Amino acid sequence: MVGALSRGHVTGLLAVALAAAACSDRPAAPKPVATSICEEWFSDHARESGLDFVHFNGMAGRFYFPEVIPPGVALFDYDGDGDLDLFVAQGRMLGKQSLTEAQYPPKGPLTSRLYRNDLEIHGDGTRTLRFTDVTDASGLVVHGYAMGAATGDFNNDGCVDLYVTNLERSQLFRNNCDGTFTDVSRESGAEDRGWSISAAFVDYDRDGWLDLFVGNYVYYSVEGDKPCLHSIGSLRDYCPPSVYRPQPSHLYHNNRDGTFTDVTAAAGLGREFGPALGVSTADFNGDGWIDIFVANDGQPNQL
Repeated sequence: MVGALSRGHVTGLLAVALAAAACSDRPAAPKPVATSICEEWFSDHARESGLDFVHFNGMAGRFYFPEVIPPGVALFDYDGDGDLDLFVAQGRMLGKQSLTEAQYPPKGPLTSRLYRNDLEIHGDGTRTLRFTDVTDASGLVVHGYAMGAATGDFNNDGCVDLYVTNLERSQLFRNNCDGTFTDVSRESGAEDRGWSISAAFVDYDRDGWLDLFVGNYVYYSVEGDKPCLHSIGSLRDYCPPSVYRPQPSHLYHNNRDGTFTDVTAAAGLGREFGPALGVSTADFNGDGWIDIFVANDGQPNQL
C-alpha cells in the first residue's frame, strides 16, 4: 500500500529510474569532505516515459480536510509480463463545488489511472522505459475521491488484484487475467465504507489465502466539516486530525470463496485505534506469524 507520505498539494507523479551510482573515485583513505562525490542515484523520468498524471485535490478555498492528503500509488505486474505497472489514485471536487471554482483546474479527466509498463530491452542491453495509459481498456472505474491502493492475489488464480482506498467507499477489483478488472467490492464483503487511506493484503492466519487490513482515518463528511483557524492569527486553515474522532480500522478474513468476513473485533483490533495513515506487515518477532504495524496521524503508532 500505499498511504500518505507528506502533506500539501501534489502537482505531479514522480517516477524514478535507477542511475549508475559511481563512487569508484573514492580516496583510498577516508577523508572528511564537504559534499558528496557520488553521482545521482535517481533521476526523474516521469514525463519522457509517459507518466503525465497530475493529482487534483479539489482545493477551492474552503479548506476541506481531505485536500491535504496526497495520493497513494501501487506498483504491480497486473498483466503478468514480468515488469511492474503503475496505478495512481485521483481526487475530485468535494461537496457542491464546481470545477470552475478550483484554484488549480485539472489538466485531464478526474479518474484514477492505470499505466502499463511497456519496457523495451534492446540488443545492446540498454533499456527504454515507457508507460501506456490503459485505464479505459482495463475496466477500472474508481468512484469518488480515491486515496491509495493495495495489491495482492486474493483468489489465488495467479493474477494480482487491486484494492483502492477511498474517502467514502473503498473498492476491490478482481484481476480477470486478461488485462481487465471486475469490481467485486459489494459481493466480496470488502467494501469498507470508512475514510480509508491505507490497506494491506496479509495472510495473518497462515492458511495460504490473503486476508485484508484496511486502515481507516477519521470520521469526516463535507457536511460536517469543521472550521479551524491558523495557529498564528485568525485566518482560516486546515484542521489537524485531532479535531475529528478517529475511525476504527478493519481486518477482513478471506473465506477462500471470493468473499471476506469482518473479523476486527474477534482479532482484538477494535479495542485501541488511531487515525491510520499507513500500514506495514512483517514477522517482526520471528515467530512465523505476520504482524501488523499501523502509522497513526498525530497519535502513537501501533504494532
